[in-house]
Amino acid sequence: MKYRSRVEIIAEILRSAEEGASKSTLNYAAYLSHAQLMGYLEPLLEKRLLSFDKNTQHYWLTLRGQEFLEAFDQINDVLLAFHPTAEEEEISPAIQRQRRTRSN
Repeated sequence: MKYRSRVEIIAEILRSAEEGASKSTLNYAAYLSHAQLMGYLEPLLEKRLLSFDKNTQHYWLTLRGQEFLEAFDQINDVLLAFHPTAEEEEISPAIQRQRRTRSN
């Protein structure tokens, strides 16, 4: 797997929480260990990009998190214009999913 930036990892976590997600779901979806995920969750909660439901033990994408993802996607669209021939396996999973979602 290609190196992913911190912002790409954050976007992957946020996308995974769009319909509610447990820690385990976030681990698998974002390809992170439990320890790595814990390093991201606290700041995402503090910045109100994610919320946590104590009853269901699920993390949810907030409106602010959705706005972050929209800005991330817009920036990636511009950046991808500079690398239109990049091989799919060299592109991070977050960008691969973005491309699949936009082409549908």
